Amino acid sequence: MQKYGRITSPGTVHFERIFQNEILEVWDYLTDSDKRGLWFASGNMQMEVGGEVNLVFQHRNLSMQEDTVPEKFRDKVDGNILKEKVTQLNAPELLSFTWSGDSVVTFQLNEREEQTHLTLIHHNLGKNKGTLIGVCSGWHTHLNILSDRLEGLEPKGFWTAYNEVEAKYVQRIATTN
Repeated sequence: MQKYGRITSPGTVHFERIFQNEILEVWDYLTDSDKRGLWFASGNMQMEVGGEVNLVFQHRNLSMQEDTVPEKFRDKVDGNILKEKVTQLNAPELLSFTWSGDSVVTFQLNEREEQTHLTLIHHNLGKNKGTLIGVCSGWHTHLNILSDRLEGLEPKGFWTAYNEVEAKYVQRIATTN
């Protein structure tokens, strides 16, 4: 399993994580607003294909640690809201929803040997390297926070962690075609 997300085809990024938690616990962190708000974004999610997904991002609430918002994200300091739609659902193994236009995020879960394997695929991102760097850095940071939450640990501040991995993705993606 790779620590970093990887571009598997033009405009598609792929992440994998393994958790020592039962699949239903991980599923709850994907679908329950309060739990999802601890690592990603809170908000109502109608659990049916075509159902509304409201993602309320409050990055400053993802950790108790002090954190400075990077200048390029100052317009998001008070949060951000996305209104999306569920495109696929098969609880507790598959959840897909739209993302800011034409792209789609898919979470796949499966349980093997008392571990839950999570695969996250973000499709239709286009070929802009800046977009790919931002998406990879964001998902990487959010998934690390999810891992910390599932392990009962206090995560780093979102922006501190984001800045650390963004530099790595700049190097990794800048060298791809």
